[in-house]
Amino acid sequence: MNAFGEVFRESLEKVGQEDCKTRLQEWLQQEGPVRIEYVVDREEGPPHDKTFYVSLMVNGQLWGAGRGKSKKEAEQSAAGAGLKRGGSKCTLNE
Repeated sequence: MNAFGEVFRESLEKVGQEDCKTRLQEWLQQEGPVRIEYVVDREEGPPHDKTFYVSLMVNGQLWGAGRGKSKKEAEQSAAGAGLKRGGSKCTLNE
């Protein structure tokens, strides 16, 4: 498969996935400015197969935690947990 085909395939796979980080940020900022941080707590596994554990901090308070095979995936998972805490939800296609 050529480079264009690969990019197109990856784009199609992302259709239907929700961006939990963006939804969380938009939801929290409705009331004004907030400080949102994603902190990598730890990494486990060999370099070629790591699992990342991330905490979601909102204004210095723990709001959620997530894990994933990449930092981005773990942050999305933590944001989903934060949305769930607020009564909303965000699901990712896995």
